[in-house]
Amino acid sequence: MSLGLRNSVLRLETSLSRAQDEATSGRRADSGLALGANARRPVAIHLETVRLTSLIETNKTLSTRLDATQNVLSDLTEMAKALQNALLQDHGDANARAAIRQEAANGLSHLTSALNSAIGGRFLFGGVADDAAPMASAAAGSAATSSAFQASFGLAPGAPATSTISAADLQTFLDGAHAALFDAAGWSANWSSASSQLAQSRVSSNEVIGSGATANESAFRRLAQAMSMVADLGGSGLNDSAYRTLTTKAASLLGEAISGVTQVSANIGVAQRKIDRASAHADAQIGVLSQAQDALVGVDAYEAATRVTRLQSQIQIAFQLTGQLRNLNLFDAL
Repeated sequence: MSLGLRNSVLRLETSLSRAQDEATSGRRADSGLALGANARRPVAIHLETVRLTSLIETNKTLSTRLDATQNVLSDLTEMAKALQNALLQDHGDANARAAIRQEAANGLSHLTSALNSAIGGRFLFGGVADDAAPMASAAAGSAATSSAFQASFGLAPGAPATSTISAADLQTFLDGAHAALFDAAGWSANWSSASSQLAQSRVSSNEVIGSGATANESAFRRLAQAMSMVADLGGSGLNDSAYRTLTTKAASLLGEAISGVTQVSANIGVAQRKIDRASAHADAQIGVLSQAQDALVGVDAYEAATRVTRLQSQIQIAFQLTGQLRNLNLFDAL
């Protein structure tokens, strides 16, 4: 084969390899060569696509946390409604008192457990301090209630002599010393180590939102306050008048808690909608970027396949010519 023909075949084979790559990948084999001064644009588009994809994945993780938070809130709302209904129907007999007291005690334990819910090792209700469980045990809170009761009346909750406590004195205790255990300072001292600051999350290029809820929400404090009254103070020792004062106060607090939890849930719902919109917008941007990338480095599949076929034919013809030249004999031409 002559040098010129050999070089022609090599060029054809190189072109064929490039055409086959392009036909398979749908992308230019050498985008830098094809784009020249615009060669940086595909890189910029790729980096922006990676950033938007990462943002969508982060939003998915955040959405999972908020979905789990909403499930907890729904559970706590149903629990509060059940206890409130039981209190409103309570006739004050010993069996009813014992049953409601046990329901409240179970609810208090469930509340602390629910507020210690975590996903991936990060606690849902810890605020920015989401690396540690925010809630102390229900037993720790009950101990604080018992101490406050003894300090006010000189008696342990449930002691026989508590029957002498008047409804007015109990009301004063519930509105004063006991309520102080569930204000911001008392709550942090006896119940919660959560931060009141919500974690901030970037959901789009230009929007950062506070998401979730913390264990320090007033709705959770009211819920614990009501259940603590019934679980820790609603024993058989109280006289009927004092007991009615306690259950009326607890039912009222449960109503406040239910309204508060509903508002917390609504606030989280707003954040969820913002996340959904941001992710949808980012996904649409990725689609636009993909089209721009295809316009820059994409190739027409039909044209690439046609070029492969044409180059294969040209190479085949070249080899046929080579074979014919090899068979030529100078004497045959004489």
